[in-house]
Amino acid sequence: MDPMDDVKITTIMREGIDEFAAIDRERYTNYTFNMYGGEVQKVTMVFQNRMLSTVLDRFGHSVMASPVDKSHFQITVPVAVSDQFYGWIFGLENYVTIVGPDSVKEGMKKALAKVTKRYE
Repeated sequence: MDPMDDVKITTIMREGIDEFAAIDRERYTNYTFNMYGGEVQKVTMVFQNRMLSTVLDRFGHSVMASPVDKSHFQITVPVAVSDQFYGWIFGLENYVTIVGPDSVKEGMKKALAKVTKRYE
């Protein structure tokens, strides 16, 4: 028997529905990474220009990008700093550099060291 065979609609109100309705879901998904939370910090990153569409997809079209030089731009965005965020940065390889804050740069170094140690 399939457990979904006996599903019924109820009129019971869901707990937390008011809090859920108050969340700006688009903004929330822009700074979280795969639903992994972390301390939200303003993170400054420098990207190669070719990564602009990736940045807009991740952080939304309202992100402010400032030119750094002919080949790079910089953004500062709120990020829920987590292992998933560091994984996203790692996946972008040499197309991005975390500029600040120092605590996030150090977190990236630690995340890389953990992975490096695993493969020694």
